[in-house]
Amino acid sequence: KSKDRSQVLGDCLEAIIGAVYLDGGYKSTRKLVLKWVRSQLGELENEMLTINHKGALQEWSQSHFGVNHFEYELIDTQGPDHAKQFSVQVKLASQVLAEGLGYSKKEAESIAAEKALKQISLDEARYMKMVQLSAGEVTKATDDSNAEATD
Repeated sequence: KSKDRSQVLGDCLEAIIGAVYLDGGYKSTRKLVLKWVRSQLGELENEMLTINHKGALQEWSQSHFGVNHFEYELIDTQGPDHAKQFSVQVKLASQVLAEGLGYSKKEAESIAAEKALKQISLDEARYMKMVQLSAGEVTKATDDSNAEATD
């Protein structure tokens, strides 16, 4: 569906450029296109400077535990197809840390990850303990089932 939307937007842009050319000629069209491209380059530069929150969250987990303990779960979608919003939760040790809402799953996950990073920065020891307790429960459950199998 997003490919359809991108195609429609591309077609619209092409139609606008064509209309400007027919109405104002080459110079007007060149001026419009250069102005638009320059504005897009500025936005692209800003995007490139944006922190990859999901990556930062994964790096935090891997640096402390050697694996990524975070999970993302799509919990809701709202709105019409052309303006759908996605709601995603990021979880640590089965506990919801944060939710994000965005116009794509990727955007919603990034927003949730950003909020989770803020939570972790406020009380890192608490979240490290959550993972350790969760890992301990998994280890204990595995040990218990192994003991039952040998009995």
